[in-house]
Amino acid sequence: MTASGPRPHDLEAVVEMLSTEAGGRLGPAFDDYRPGHDFGHPSGELNGGIHVYPDGGVLAPGETGRVFIWLAVHERNAGRLGEGQAFTVQEAPRVVGRGRITRVVTETLRRA
Repeated sequence: MTASGPRPHDLEAVVEMLSTEAGGRLGPAFDDYRPGHDFGHPSGELNGGIHVYPDGGVLAPGETGRVFIWLAVHERNAGRLGEGQAFTVQEAPRVVGRGRITRVVTETLRRA
């Protein structure tokens, strides 16, 4: 599932990748990066997804950029997400980035 995948992306966001010194990745994230996302749900579950970086295809440690996100199981987030909502980008329990939703593309995800 990429920018030319079988369905439109679910979310648009701005993500700041933590620097390597701050505990972030050792190298850059490229299109099709597949991290977990913590949207702050009471269950504490991470939501897997796929990232595409529309402004160059890459986001290096310490950089901030736009991201399109396809959620692996977007139905689990129905009615839970909204513009301005903060989230973390994670590799298992390790936080490697922080983001903010700028647009909820998939209507069923939109918080009422």
